[in-house]
Amino acid sequence: MADTKISALPSVAPAGEDLLVVVDDPSGFPVTKRATVSGVVNAGLTGLTSVTPLLTDEVVIIDDPGGTPVAKTATISDLLALAGHGSGVLYDTEGGTTGISVGTGYTPLTTWDDDLSYGDVTADSATNTITVSEPGLFEVNGSFSFSGSINAIFTLAVAIDGTPYTQIAVVRKLGTLGDVGACGFGGIVQLSGGEALTVVVKSDGAANTYTSHAAQLLVHQV
Repeated sequence: MADTKISALPSVAPAGEDLLVVVDDPSGFPVTKRATVSGVVNAGLTGLTSVTPLLTDEVVIIDDPGGTPVAKTATISDLLALAGHGSGVLYDTEGGTTGISVGTGYTPLTTWDDDLSYGDVTADSATNTITVSEPGLFEVNGSFSFSGSINAIFTLAVAIDGTPYTQIAVVRKLGTLGDVGACGFGGIVQLSGGEALTVVVKSDGAANTYTSHAAQLLVHQV
């Protein structure tokens, strides 16, 4: 294979013990030598400082390696999205002012005022939803602090495209007047992509009052 161009050689997934041809001391007395892949990588990493990466940090990638390869940059967030990972969070941080009437049927919780998203999961406090764009398993966690009608029993659940998913739900009974209750739910759900998740609430009475003081809904692809 001495007369074969490098571009015509077969590709291989390199192992640490594989050998590379290197030129030692190229600016002084150059000598052709060999080095292992792990030795070259370790030499290149020597002196680097470790860092906790941010979603906005960038890494170098090779675009179109099988065609016209070009070195480009991509954010950590973009790579997570490409790998099918993401999270969305809805927040209720300004609750405790206005109650909603809750009956024996589920009513959407509409008190969200902030959100956070990355990757394939999009939270939107304006529409009270967290939408997933890719299929997979998703962890769903909710925490709620609320007041309301005395001795009323409230059930909070996650809903998928408007349909309550009661496998992920919690029940909380309020006691005396002024009682602020706290509760939460969590679980794993398999989604096919494109679904919108919300929180719904119901009570054991026809017209009980539910007043949110604080809440959070997190959806994370696992």
